[in-house]
Amino acid sequence: MTTILKAKGVKEITRQESLNISKPAKTDSYCPISQEEIINTALEQISKQGLKLKSEFHKTDGSRSKFVGGFTINSQGNSEMDMFFGYKNSYDRTMSASYASGASVFICSNSAVSGEQCLTRKHTGNANNIITLAITHGISSLGAKFRQIEKDFQRMKEIEVTKKTYASLIGQLYLEQDIITAHQLSVIKKEMEIESFDYGVKDSLYNVYQAVTHSLKSSHPVSWLNSHTETHDFFCNEAGILMLNPPTINIPLDISPKQIEIPFEV
Repeated sequence: MTTILKAKGVKEITRQESLNISKPAKTDSYCPISQEEIINTALEQISKQGLKLKSEFHKTDGSRSKFVGGFTINSQGNSEMDMFFGYKNSYDRTMSASYASGASVFICSNSAVSGEQCLTRKHTGNANNIITLAITHGISSLGAKFRQIEKDFQRMKEIEVTKKTYASLIGQLYLEQDIITAHQLSVIKKEMEIESFDYGVKDSLYNVYQAVTHSLKSSHPVSWLNSHTETHDFFCNEAGILMLNPPTINIPLDISPKQIEIPFEV
């Protein structure tokens, strides 16, 4: 999968490098989930479901204690996307281990995920079973999530947006929803001017969605999965609103970090 690594200290690592990072010791109040448990369980379930793994990526931050990753799985159809299973995890208690399933678009490797699920590990002897059951459920539901995202995208492609509507949506994601950063805002602004990929449609809500998920490739591990799931929820909601009642926009077209003067944070 193509990734953009802009977040400070974040780098892409191999599967084996991720597995080799030592898990912290269990305490009375904390029982970490290992990268080995998440990655190997996902790979095992992908194989058991008879699915074909196409690619994978794993990223960590400078402290090597925060992780995100994903598995792209052949959709075995005529879709313009493949199925996708993403995860996040940490060894420093900064975020709980979670997964989400969805799709990866062929031409740009932009991810679309929904329904983030937390991997709650209890201090019991059957903790491994809990993780296995959770990931098994997530991967078994990949097909249903994938088909729903196909429907969501088709609806977005049918909704024409003006530049003012485009700017309004991005302004909401940045100023109101706090989903994108100033750096990601600048990436989206460039996409608004000249798209990096040919999505097969122009001036649609789908194009705006793809510009945003393209920018999210630079997300820090702490926010990566949340940002994707919140983005998908936001656009699905806006699709319904725009279909019923196109908004009146009263904000400037040219949104830029320099104008807004909010410092870049990762």
